[in-house]
Amino acid sequence: MRQAIDTMRYRLLGPLEITDGQHTFSPSAPRLRTTLALLLVKRGAPLGLPEVLEELWGTQPPRCGANTVQVFVMRLRRLLAPDVGVSHPQQILRTTPAGYSLRVDPGQLDICGFDDLVAAGGQALEGGDPAGAARILREALELWRGCPLSDVPTGLLLRGQVLRLGEAHLSCVELRIEADLRLGRHRELVGELQTMVSCYPLRETFQRQLMLALYRCDRQAEALEVYRRLRQSLVDDLGVEPGAQVRRLHHAILSEDPDLLCHGGSPRSEQMTIAVPMSNLPTDIADFVGRCQDLAAMRTALTGDRGVADCGGAVRLVAISGPAGVGKSTLAVHAAHLLRPAFPDGQFYVNLRDAAGRPVTPEEVLCRVLYRFGWDSGTIPGSLEERSALYRSRFGGRKVLVILDNAADEAQVRPLLPAGQDCAVLVTSRCRLSGLEGAVSLDLPVFSRGEAGELLARLAGRRRVAADPLSADQIAQLCGLLPLAVRAAGAKLAAKPHWTLADLAARLADNRRRLCELKVGDLDPRASFAASYRACEPAERHLFRLLAIHPGADFPASVAAAAAEADLVETETALERLVDMRLLRVIGRRPRGEARYGYLGLLRDYAAERLDEEEAPGEHEAALRRMVEASARLELWPCA
Repeated sequence: MRQAIDTMRYRLLGPLEITDGQHTFSPSAPRLRTTLALLLVKRGAPLGLPEVLEELWGTQPPRCGANTVQVFVMRLRRLLAPDVGVSHPQQILRTTPAGYSLRVDPGQLDICGFDDLVAAGGQALEGGDPAGAARILREALELWRGCPLSDVPTGLLLRGQVLRLGEAHLSCVELRIEADLRLGRHRELVGELQTMVSCYPLRETFQRQLMLALYRCDRQAEALEVYRRLRQSLVDDLGVEPGAQVRRLHHAILSEDPDLLCHGGSPRSEQMTIAVPMSNLPTDIADFVGRCQDLAAMRTALTGDRGVADCGGAVRLVAISGPAGVGKSTLAVHAAHLLRPAFPDGQFYVNLRDAAGRPVTPEEVLCRVLYRFGWDSGTIPGSLEERSALYRSRFGGRKVLVILDNAADEAQVRPLLPAGQDCAVLVTSRCRLSGLEGAVSLDLPVFSRGEAGELLARLAGRRRVAADPLSADQIAQLCGLLPLAVRAAGAKLAAKPHWTLADLAARLADNRRRLCELKVGDLDPRASFAASYRACEPAERHLFRLLAIHPGADFPASVAAAAAEADLVETETALERLVDMRLLRVIGRRPRGEARYGYLGLLRDYAAERLDEEEAPGEHEAALRRMVEASARLELWPCA
């Protein structure tokens, strides 16, 4: 029986089939085929019960769904290993704390064989062996018997796999044609390429290859007509020009570049981009300071050992939150650079806000990312689910670290999470993303006084800071120990070598000009605060700026409600929302248990600016009077 189990082969590149070397068979029930397909695409990783339920019945599985899945697993055991008990060491379909796991070697799966052959063919082509590449890639394409899983009812997970495999098939065809072009087989390729262009009119690689094949067949006019039709279609329908490779080939044909006729080599006009590790990380900063404990926690969460029972096959996820200017993005990018060896297949950065600071929808993000990954505009699906599945397929079996920067909420993040435990994700947000399942939350505080002093010394000069440590500490405190503000202060000192530290400290001591002094180039705490402020509702913004006139360091909700002449419950809700947006903080509680709220560092100065700009002076006085009266009733201080 052991030998029979090991000789089984599973075919997914067409109708689902199992062969044991003598017979070919498949589960008869459609949902049983779906369950087996799910186990196979996991390639031995655990398959959780929720995944099976959602794939079989969508978001509303029947009450007996879990029992039905157990029956399906039992029937699959009888089909795949009829003479082996559930707990027998040779049982290939096992139940684990994380779900169900089918023991299958890569050599038993045609999808694994296909991926390996495509990778080998790409390496041969890149290494200057087009003949070997063409042979290997044809062998890969021969594994296909039709549309993957064509007889299997598919849900979201399997549809994503079908999309990934379909894209991989087209990429393999492109590589094989590229190898044949380098071997001078252009005449044999024209008919095939005309068919591919007809089926995939916006797939620019086939268009480019057809142009080159026609030109080599002395059909220059037809090659130029291919370009004209492609450009007209792209400009008219999508408002974009053809890609750089197609444009370069068009120019080379017009100029009759002799390199186009180099059959045996790799002329520059026909070189094709082979898959390489992707990395678009922003530049790391050389003067990064502190955060040692945070970096250690992130390294453990993203690369440390974890048991399968603890997480199944889930992606590793760290969510960094904190107020504007605290250095969330800087920390995430610095950590990604440090962790590059653990993610050799790439590090990918996505900003979830546009140039104006507004959140970008997941649909827009995915369209932009898929285009960057190489999908032509016309092949990107329209729905969020399909785009998300296509995006996840890009990361299948790869060790990639993804940074999702400036997230607005959990709903924006979820469609952008790659699948698989080999990937890791760093999310930054001003809000705590408590709803992200399985995320390790990291709440980033402001600098310690030592960290702020160290950054100031690196920027302004160690001798300069050492000569006046008291003023240096005063500057850090006046910056609220906020990393962005401390960096701005250090940059200003570096730009003003004739200033003493005491000069800057005196300027920052005036709270009316403090934020203006801390604007240095594009370093601007005020602009960072404004993004959080604009994201609030009008009533929340009104309350945020109105409380700047409160004379104390903190205030309870009842005093805030009196200032705004608002309902206490509504005011408490608004205050908590401002806390969530990191515009206010909870400082403690009064003896009666009522929460006390206050500003974080420079945010009080920003609120005072907004108050002067957006509220009438008469309202200031009336609100202050109501605050004093409410505080007297609470015995916070005597009424004058």
